[in-house]
Amino acid sequence: MIQNLRRLKEHYRKFRYFKNYDFIDKVNIYHNEIIILSCVIFVCLYMTKIFSTIRNTISDTITFSSIILGILGVLIGILIGLEENSTFFKKAKKFDKSKSIYSILITKMRNAFLTNIVFIAFTIAFDMMPSINMWVIKTTVLFIWGYLFLKTIWQVWYLIILIVKIAVFVDQDSPSNNKKS
Repeated sequence: MIQNLRRLKEHYRKFRYFKNYDFIDKVNIYHNEIIILSCVIFVCLYMTKIFSTIRNTISDTITFSSIILGILGVLIGILIGLEENSTFFKKAKKFDKSKSIYSILITKMRNAFLTNIVFIAFTIAFDMMPSINMWVIKTTVLFIWGYLFLKTIWQVWYLIILIVKIAVFVDQDSPSNNKKS
């Protein structure tokens, strides 16, 4: 228990060192907490009958997830092409970091793909399940469903941002950038 509290304390202590981070990178460190808070709000709105039903959106979320799987496939192809030809990876090779960065990005894509598959399976099970009247089970299922949905969206959005940053990276130390026109 004490080990977990220490890890949690270290996790939140990172905020001090964010001066050089982009806003998106700062949000990425705390994205799970933001998603959990959003899910709590979503479940509260649902339980107070502000949202009447979400069963009508089930087929739409499966379609959305299928599109996301296609986007992830395209991102893998783009990343493979960028690894060989991009300025970013050429510079990373100079510092012997190219393989580790590529491995981290592929792992992030794999995790996004797996989260999306779990979300699709959970959504299909949710659709086939009869209506639940027990509020504890209902809120738990809605919370997990909302968490998986938001987690999938965040992972793909963050990967797109990272890959675009890699694609448009300009090496400031390159001699071609130091020449005046």
